[in-house]
Amino acid sequence: AALAILSSAHAQPLPLDPSFGTNGVAYAGSGSRAITVDVEATAKDAALVLFRDETATAVTGRIVRLTPDGHRDASFGTNGQAFTPGPGFFNQPESLEIDADGRIVLGGTNRFFPNEPGRLLVVRFDESGQPDPSFRGTNTSDPLTDGVALYELAPGIDVRGGFAVPANGRIYVALTDAASTEDMAEMFPEQGPEDW
Repeated sequence: AALAILSSAHAQPLPLDPSFGTNGVAYAGSGSRAITVDVEATAKDAALVLFRDETATAVTGRIVRLTPDGHRDASFGTNGQAFTPGPGFFNQPESLEIDADGRIVLGGTNRFFPNEPGRLLVVRFDESGQPDPSFRGTNTSDPLTDGVALYELAPGIDVRGGFAVPANGRIYVALTDAASTEDMAEMFPEQGPEDW
């Protein structure tokens, strides 16, 4: 998968910025089916790109950090990328946010098998791309994992894809109810949902 940054020039068509990556294109790695889900800029002018890597037997979230000049940042995670930890084979990311402390919050759905009901998955990484050990919790039978919070969803409730992390450190998640036309928002404590 690749990310291209356009030049700020106003000529038509817009040329790629040759100072970024290789001739304006940054190659962020590949998966059997790497889908770009979200892109966020950090306070240090790096770019975080969230991918969903899909195979026939698994779905994994992967975050790649690119330097301002469009190269993979080797100091982040493992060789410039971090993967979603957690139980199950289908950890499907939906959104990526950066909190006021520079920590990376990823949200999505967790399933052990593709056809079972989804659970809300929230993962928090520190700035270096490591799972945050201070953030963990679950209301499921799964063991606790550093940086991971799981929440069983009631039948018909699904993750809408929207996440927000305001300065107070709480995590807001947009959910939908199949039985209603109303959207819902859930708020979770900063340290993970130990009290769910």
